[in-house]
Amino acid sequence: MIENKYLKKAVEYKVGKFLGESLTSEDLLNVEELSLSNVSFSGEKRNIDLLELKKLPNIRKLDLQYFNIDTETISMINMFRKLDSLQLASCDFSSNEVLRNIALRSLVFNSCRIKDYSKIFAPQILTVINAKNIRLDDLQGIENVEVLNLQNSIVKGMNRTLECKKLRKLNLDGSILDNEEIIASLPKEVEISKKDKYLPVR
Repeated sequence: MIENKYLKKAVEYKVGKFLGESLTSEDLLNVEELSLSNVSFSGEKRNIDLLELKKLPNIRKLDLQYFNIDTETISMINMFRKLDSLQLASCDFSSNEVLRNIALRSLVFNSCRIKDYSKIFAPQILTVINAKNIRLDDLQGIENVEVLNLQNSIVKGMNRTLECKKLRKLNLDGSILDNEEIIASLPKEVEISKKDKYLPVR
């Protein structure tokens, strides 16, 4: 039912099957949250096939670490109709298809290599941390963003924040901006943080 042993173990843990019990179709439907790393603590690559996640159609929160997020993967992610939160850490984002899931509310890129920002459609909450090349000028859907966290990064296209008519919070801690003056042009209602250093939440 689940081929990869690491993915299978993660699913078994989520549904409470620890004694070698077989997974059922109902078990797969009950998985709503999942965290996966494609690299073990010892540094060994696990070669998890993310396309197996199709077997978990009710996923709501998905955290992925050390994966190549290619076109096939994004095509699959876009099909998850209940996906509310997607977090990618230390991933290579190289999709030729736009990441646009109508259910997605929160999207996080942490220490990821993003080939093309035009392949990202921003949800209500967008977070990009530890990036050398944030390109707001290429980002799609920026007018929908309510919370924008661009932390410990180099940010280009800051003028596009003026298009964020729904923006409530903007966090730029530890980031270098191509146009800092634009911050003063944002509505006074926007809660803005621009500290010199970014301190990760523990």
